[in-house]
Amino acid sequence: MLATHDSAIPLYMQIYNHIVERITAGDYQNGDKLPSQRELAEEFGVSIVTTRKALEQLARDEIITTKHGTGSFVAWAKLPQQIYAGGSFTETCRKNGCVPETRILTVAHINSNQWVAAGLGLKSAEDVLCIERLRLMDQRECILERDYFPKPYFFLAEVNLENNSLLGILFAHIGEDKFLFDDFFDIAFASVEQAKHLDCAPSTPLLRVSEVVRTGTGNVLYYNEQFIRSDRYRYATST
Repeated sequence: MLATHDSAIPLYMQIYNHIVERITAGDYQNGDKLPSQRELAEEFGVSIVTTRKALEQLARDEIITTKHGTGSFVAWAKLPQQIYAGGSFTETCRKNGCVPETRILTVAHINSNQWVAAGLGLKSAEDVLCIERLRLMDQRECILERDYFPKPYFFLAEVNLENNSLLGILFAHIGEDKFLFDDFFDIAFASVEQAKHLDCAPSTPLLRVSEVVRTGTGNVLYYNEQFIRSDRYRYATST
């Protein structure tokens, strides 16, 4: 597989993404030795300097470890895969035997843009509550999430959401035990700010999920956007 020199993705990140994909697919397991810098350079048609940069980034992200004189080895390939917990990151992690963590970055009232307004069924520029959260699994940054709420849920600004399930809080408040999810998927390249929060390089491809969350009767609860490091967290849906 040759790297694409005219791609918007830097050459070293193409190699990085390829290795992550092989780890995710199970081609490389924990402890497996990776090809050498020279072998990767020949495979991708790039310089050894480029492959070294890719491996150094993988090591910084703690996906591999490098042993001097021995080579590079897969250090971490743990992804939630089989268990789906009804849209709850917290419950999905727990059911996969992982430790979830949530850090609240910002809580603010903003004027909704056209995308948020459309998701919530509001007029443009209406006041909404925006909660930005960083989701971690086993102390590793996985998801940068922004949740947008209409006026009936402004009380959430006063609720402690760190390390608590937002869906669980809404379950208790509304008295319903079933939510519906409309998900839309695409790829976004990490901005400098997103890369800082997610501990990755700028321009790293992220899975972007735009989601409308509804009650079992179809009423809109909130709209959110998730930017996911798919090398650390696998998004699951159920129908």
